[in-house]
Amino acid sequence: TGAFVDGGQYRVVARARDRATNLQTAYSTSNFTFDTTNPTANLANPVDGATLPTLPTISGADADASPGQVNFVEVGIKENLPGSGLWWNAAAFAVAVETYVVTATTNSWASWYYAFPGSYLNLNTYLVKARTVDRAGNRTTVFVSSTSPNGGNSNTFTFSSPASETTVTN
Repeated sequence: TGAFVDGGQYRVVARARDRATNLQTAYSTSNFTFDTTNPTANLANPVDGATLPTLPTISGADADASPGQVNFVEVGIKENLPGSGLWWNAAAFAVAVETYVVTATTNSWASWYYAFPGSYLNLNTYLVKARTVDRAGNRTTVFVSSTSPNGGNSNTFTFSSPASETTVTN
């Protein structure tokens, strides 16, 4: 009885009773921890407000308060064009609604990265959002710039042409 408490540990016990009221002698149990806390994501690259001639690997870190466990991290990349602004779908900027792609990790999600194919960038400003999803299905829901005092998970950057080399000869 009563409401589940975030972080509380619970046991479910089940057994069957048939129409003749015979009760199953063996029963099944399952233990679980109730988790309603949203995990967080921090975006390290690209830095908020940066102007870049090439895009470094998009990367960051994440956290999930106990008892939560990070399941995966996603990034959403939006092309900030006046009047449109399509989202990246892992193949092209082609989706009108906010869309995320799963990142990769090499250390059990303590940090993550997404190798964005820079050839898809035009001379525009882009929005990058990162969100963490834990094993209970909770997601990052608050998006703030990484320039905020506690770090953040929503940055904009401008892609510019790489500086060209000019040679003058007489």
